[in-house]
Amino acid sequence: MTTTVTFEHPHPGPFIKKSVIPQGMSVKKAAELIGVGRPALSNLLNGNASLSADMALRLEKAFGAKRDQLLQMQAAYDDEQSRDRAKAVAVRAYAPSFLDITATQIEAWAEKHEARSQLPARRSMRASSRWRARRWRRSSPNRPSASPC
Repeated sequence: MTTTVTFEHPHPGPFIKKSVIPQGMSVKKAAELIGVGRPALSNLLNGNASLSADMALRLEKAFGAKRDQLLQMQAAYDDEQSRDRAKAVAVRAYAPSFLDITATQIEAWAEKHEARSQLPARRSMRASSRWRARRWRRSSPNRPSASPC
């Protein structure tokens, strides 16, 4: 049993073959009219090659097809194909190492964000460390006493 996959956005080649190139015109004749090789046009019409901007322009000039419409069809097809292939692509998201981040980078980042200015007290990291050290010295029962020798 074979399964056929239908795409929401089909390749533009069959549409060009059916709706743009006049019925009964050979691929060879159409290729001559638009100034490309027969294999190039045949590959496009059979869905084996992508529609280029140049080919869309040639089809527009020769047969009156809307170039933008054809290119949008190709872009939609390409997008659908890439979304289908995305499941098979194994790439990890980049996350910078936290060891490479410095305090000044964090401080510079925080300065850019509005929420930082809404905090009730704002101390620099250095001032905050000095405050904690002073507090510890005052409250620590195991601190050395300043007794004369």
